[in-house]
Amino acid sequence: MQPQSLDMTNALWDNYVIVTTHRDDWPNFGWSEDCEDYICALADEKEEWTVYEDYLYFWNYDNGFWEGNQWWECDGYASKIIMP
Repeated sequence: MQPQSLDMTNALWDNYVIVTTHRDDWPNFGWSEDCEDYICALADEKEEWTVYEDYLYFWNYDNGFWEGNQWWECDGYASKIIMP
C-alpha cells in the first residue's frame, strides 16, 4: 500500500502548511504570540516573501496565563506567510 500524500492544497490557497509556534525554555514553555511575532519578522526580511500578520481570526483568544509550567497566550489570530 502506498502512503497517502501529505500535501495540502485548495483552490484559494494553492499548496499550504498550517503550523503553530511556541518556545521551550526548560522547564517552562509557551509564549506562542512572541514566537509568532519573531517568525513573521524573520520572514518579512526574506526577499519575495509576503507576511500578513494576524491575517485570520480563529476565535481562540487567551489573554495570557500560567498553567503549571506552560505560558498560554493567543490573540486569536493566525498569520499568513507566502513564500515563492
